[in-house]
Amino acid sequence: MTNVNDAVVERVTDRGRNLLLTEAVGLIERHHPSDARGLGRETLRAYAEAFAEEPNFGFAPEEFVESVDGALVGVETYVGDDALYDLGDDRISVYPRAWHDRLGGETDIREYVAYLESDESGFADNSPRGGRGDGIDQPTLLDVVAVLSDLDRNAARAQIEERRANGQIRQPADQHPDARVQIDRSSS
Repeated sequence: MTNVNDAVVERVTDRGRNLLLTEAVGLIERHHPSDARGLGRETLRAYAEAFAEEPNFGFAPEEFVESVDGALVGVETYVGDDALYDLGDDRISVYPRAWHDRLGGETDIREYVAYLESDESGFADNSPRGGRGDGIDQPTLLDVVAVLSDLDRNAARAQIEERRANGQIRQPADQHPDARVQIDRSSS
């Protein structure tokens, strides 16, 4: 039996039908402890059942699982925010297998920024949020790090601040709350 994170259930069910499927799965993946990459189907089913017990959710567990199956893609690179990725071995993620292979367990923020900006990741120029320009918007970067590494969002945020203070990354001031994080190539 999978124990669900009550805070995740509350957050998802409070938003109800206003929450995108990939946002719900992303919340689970960021906050549910796992020794393997992605989420197992048993875990997703346990959350679907917990969601269904809440009056605001409005989906039966089968509907949630069917929606997850309908959003699954079997590609290696990022194709957008509305896809879920089949990692094999009956595991699912909000990020493609190639990202897990390349960044899984990585703890250096610079590696995430460099990879996500590369053509190899499929993510370049497709960031859904953040200010204009190069780099990766900070909320997306924090989400990716929280899923693919052992760092939580606060530790990743602290590393961004430290790396910025040391001149290893930069975050141009553009008055956007989700300013983009970039590698400072002038310090290389």
